[in-house]
Amino acid sequence: MNPAATQQFPRFMHRRVRRRQGVIFVTALCVMLLLTAMVFVMARNMRVESLASGNRVSSAEAAAVEQGAEQYVLSMIDQCGGDAVTVTSAPAEAMPVGTGYFWILRPWPDTDQTWGFGIADEASKVNLNATWLDDTNMQYLPNVTQQIADAIIDWGPNFTQSEDGDASNVYGSLPDPYYEKQDKFETVEELLLVQNVTKAILFGYDLNRDGVVDAGEQQLAGANSQSMGLNGENGDTRGLFNYVTVYSTSVQATSTAGRGRGGRPITVAGSKNVAGMINVYTASEPVLECAGFLQSDADSWIAQRSSSDNATTWNSSGLAGKYTTNFTQTSYQYSADIVAVSGDGRAFKRVRIVVDDTQGTTGSGTPPHIIYRRDLTGYGWPLDPQIRQQLRAGTYQPPQVTAGVPQGVLSTDAPNSSSTPTP
Repeated sequence: MNPAATQQFPRFMHRRVRRRQGVIFVTALCVMLLLTAMVFVMARNMRVESLASGNRVSSAEAAAVEQGAEQYVLSMIDQCGGDAVTVTSAPAEAMPVGTGYFWILRPWPDTDQTWGFGIADEASKVNLNATWLDDTNMQYLPNVTQQIADAIIDWGPNFTQSEDGDASNVYGSLPDPYYEKQDKFETVEELLLVQNVTKAILFGYDLNRDGVVDAGEQQLAGANSQSMGLNGENGDTRGLFNYVTVYSTSVQATSTAGRGRGGRPITVAGSKNVAGMINVYTASEPVLECAGFLQSDADSWIAQRSSSDNATTWNSSGLAGKYTTNFTQTSYQYSADIVAVSGDGRAFKRVRIVVDDTQGTTGSGTPPHIIYRRDLTGYGWPLDPQIRQQLRAGTYQPPQVTAGVPQGVLSTDAPNSSSTPTP
């Protein structure tokens, strides 16, 4: 054997060993990188699943809080015996349910820059199906012109041939033609089918329908002030929606048979339900005027009434004998715009309900029940964003709410929630 070849053999083997060790190192490094990437992907998926699970829990909590708010509204109405002032004065701001809270929105009557809170009396509004409603008195309502009033009356159960001619020709000439209903309105939103009634007329600049025209809505209003078509002389930036209803019903009876649930009188044979009666204790000035009040009498009465003893004030005001037609002192239908949020602020739910308690006057023992529900969550969070931020940070401090004091404004604004506005 060649001695030179014998000397080279070990060096050749050493090179093969070193090369194999390098391949193993690179392979191990690739496997480690792959495993690390898989760990990161799995960790990300677990984080996403954890967040999704937390969101589902928060959503379930918000829905449960909203259900609790509905029961609160039903309970308050059940106890009132037709006394709308008691119901509308019930606390409705940052009410705790478990770890969550709920609010009941109600437009603040004096300004569109402040949130108001409370259950709303449907008898404080004008019923679009009331037999006494015509195109003349309807013009006392905000944003309603003669042309709009004619179109609304011609659409509803009190239809007549308006001075503008047969509006059916207008509806029939639309790209998707339809006929005038000439029957009862089923919802207030049905007004959007009526000629000349636009979203701006019905909802004003309050796009999310929370009773406040915020900065974004103000900017849009400024850009579209000419095209919005609001009635400047008798207008409301929050539209007509808060002044009209299709639900108000009062019970009139020739005699009673004792007292029933909530201390209210039980009606007997001869009683009847009358749609469209206006509650003198809760109606606003435009509604009182629409139903027959002189402006001076409406101003005088609103200045006198309070949440303490309205019945005595009404009977001694000199107006009780003057205004009897179209007016009532009891209410049995109420609406509530409920905003519920989970305790961690991650989820919320907004629902508008209408509650009817007319059956409670017949002695049947039937409790108040919900006759209308609409989910408004899609309009977004309607209150101060800081509320949810503070809930998520665990620093939220709910305002002090006094039982029996009418809720009116957000506690962080002025005036504070201890004020006592006219419901």
